[in-house]
Amino acid sequence: MRICVLIKPVIDPTSLQWNYKSQAFAYVTHSFHHTDLCALEWACTYKRECSGHVTVLIAMDADQEMKEHLLRKYEVDECIVIRVKDITHYRNEVAYMLAKESEGRAFDLVLSGSQSQDTHLGVTPIVYAELLNLPYLSQIHQIEPDEGKVWNVHRKEGRGVIETFQVELPAVIGVVSSISRRRYVARLADTTRVRKFSIVQVDGKIERIPNVKVIRVTEPKPRIRYLDVPSPALSAEKRLLEIMGFAEGLRIEHKEKSIQTMSGQTIHYLKEKLQKWLGEG
Repeated sequence: MRICVLIKPVIDPTSLQWNYKSQAFAYVTHSFHHTDLCALEWACTYKRECSGHVTVLIAMDADQEMKEHLLRKYEVDECIVIRVKDITHYRNEVAYMLAKESEGRAFDLVLSGSQSQDTHLGVTPIVYAELLNLPYLSQIHQIEPDEGKVWNVHRKEGRGVIETFQVELPAVIGVVSSISRRRYVARLADTTRVRKFSIVQVDGKIERIPNVKVIRVTEPKPRIRYLDVPSPALSAEKRLLEIMGFAEGLRIEHKEKSIQTMSGQTIHYLKEKLQKWLGEG
């Protein structure tokens, strides 16, 4: 069983500190997506129990430091790193680069986090599966391996509701963090005990996805409809007149029903009503 895990490098949120003097972030360190590491933990567990070959596929910036020690505690056989300059400016092309690198490799199962940790989007595994013509399932919290090519996967749809799907390998599965509990592994001081795996550095090239047009969908500007609301604060008298309906800035549909002039009879009626209202209070 050849398993590939797509891992996305992200900024470690615990390392963010704001420097008020320079008005910029300081002490920023990079890490890997938490859900992707949970998927890698599941792949390593499957490798120990059922044997297999685990490959990690990463696309990162050319100037970014590779945190190899974060992957040394996992039983990884091969790590492929695609280096692209200013990769943050080409988020839509990351899936295309990952798919081009995976074309010549016969992976039986591709795992990835359903949503990214920084943008909370899940576009990359969807486009990756579409480019390779593979089935894709997301938000999977449990995978039941089988000897055949048809596996059962489970997804939580609600409180106490679990839906089961059958997926035929090869396939791409997007998982959640509960797919596997990450084991605590202390840093190994003895370098002879550190797991070694081959790292393949690949220089990626930005290539536009064929027959795909990026369309920006934005909401139109809101059309605010407002009544005649005076800017200064209303006095108690004017506020009562507004409530009783004897002011000018009324609704358009009720404007013809409003009283524009106040007669003596109207003032007497309003006086009696206010006295009754104050007496009840």
